[in-house]
Amino acid sequence: MTSPSARHPAGAQPSASEDPLSDLEIPTVGVEARIGQEVKRLREGAGLSLRAFADRSGFSPSFISQLENGQVSPSIASLAKIGAALNTTLPELFSRSIESESPIVRATDRQTYRSSWSRAEISTLTPRYGALEALIVTLEPEGMSGKHPSPSPMDQFAFVFAGTVRLTLDQDVMTLHRGDAVQIVARTPHQWQNTSRRATQIVLVSLRGGR
Repeated sequence: MTSPSARHPAGAQPSASEDPLSDLEIPTVGVEARIGQEVKRLREGAGLSLRAFADRSGFSPSFISQLENGQVSPSIASLAKIGAALNTTLPELFSRSIESESPIVRATDRQTYRSSWSRAEISTLTPRYGALEALIVTLEPEGMSGKHPSPSPMDQFAFVFAGTVRLTLDQDVMTLHRGDAVQIVARTPHQWQNTSRRATQIVLVSLRGGR
């Protein structure tokens, strides 16, 4: 990911009050393997073979095998689709990999998943328990949630924490800026895309389990 100093030439640094990303350091924790193990555990718990689950989720058996072994980093939308095929959500996949029982999630302790395809990092903001689950998604320039708009099984509240992002919501395309918020109703196809030259961050909040 491009460092803040590389994004802003000397003498052009915005103040922290102008740009929340200016002083942000996002830890990249190797949670890919643990998410893959959780996908495998849930698949086997449902009594599904690799091929049967591949048919259900719409991906190839080789791709699912690579995911379970932590060898690929799918797009955000693909990972959410895999979770839905296991009757779980993307935030739940992350929370299952959290070992701490503390109600506090320190910025330096966030579980962070890197999606090379989406050019994004996804980090947990909430502990593994409670009614709410939240993620913060950092999209690099040209990053996007998926190739096409895709639905979520639960309602989501989204808040643009930093930068500018393009949101395709069903048939509407809109540009959201820092401080803007949007409610995304369950099963509405949507896609996030960063068309700017700087990283953007989106906070996503939903009810745990989509209740």
